[in-house]
Amino acid sequence: MADVEPTARKTASDSGKDAVSIYQDSDAPVIGRENLSDLVPPHESYEGKHRWDPAATWTEAEERKVVRITDIKLLTMLCIMFFGLQLDRGNLSNALADDFLKDLKLSSDDYNNGTTIQLVCFLAAEFPIQFLTKRFGFKYVLPTMMMMWGTVSWTQAWITTRAGFYVTRALIGACEGGFIPGTILFATYFYTSKELSVRLAVFWSTLNVARVISALLAAGILKMRGIGGHTGWFWLFLLGM
Repeated sequence: MADVEPTARKTASDSGKDAVSIYQDSDAPVIGRENLSDLVPPHESYEGKHRWDPAATWTEAEERKVVRITDIKLLTMLCIMFFGLQLDRGNLSNALADDFLKDLKLSSDDYNNGTTIQLVCFLAAEFPIQFLTKRFGFKYVLPTMMMMWGTVSWTQAWITTRAGFYVTRALIGACEGGFIPGTILFATYFYTSKELSVRLAVFWSTLNVARVISALLAAGILKMRGIGGHTGWFWLFLLGM
């Protein structure tokens, strides 16, 4: 049997590709990391070191399929989660259309103080939440945050005092803080830098979609004022909008 001379492989610098994709054959491109294994070996503390396989190869078609599946399963879920976040963040401003301040005997200053308290707690929770996601994992921390802010938002239906308004604003800010950077960091685990830009555009577009839909839903829910002897904003918070 005749000896076959192995085909020279292109390095990342030769091919002009990024450090993750290396093409071995221009006719039938195969993507792998074997040329990087000696250059950038994973650190011993790297959480995914046990999955590192520098000999692994796959085709471009296989990679596109994986990215497509990731978009369907992961990106869709992240957008839904962000959609829920924006619905919760917008319910207070929507409640103002139903005499929320007048019913609770709050002034504009009280409202501004409440939103300031929420913002301060939101920012204060940013770093601690990132430590928690690193320690316990995204699959536990992010859903827990959603359940917590959803519960607090739901209890706003029974606010009767200024103190209650301030407390719920503080709790909501603390529960929502760190959620957005956490979801973005989570996405970086599944997408390359080139793929991530488009996914983040979709992610942030969800914000504007949620604003429009939340306003339309709130317009209908606030018409429930008087049902059961409750205000319209009571039903708005109760239904989690």
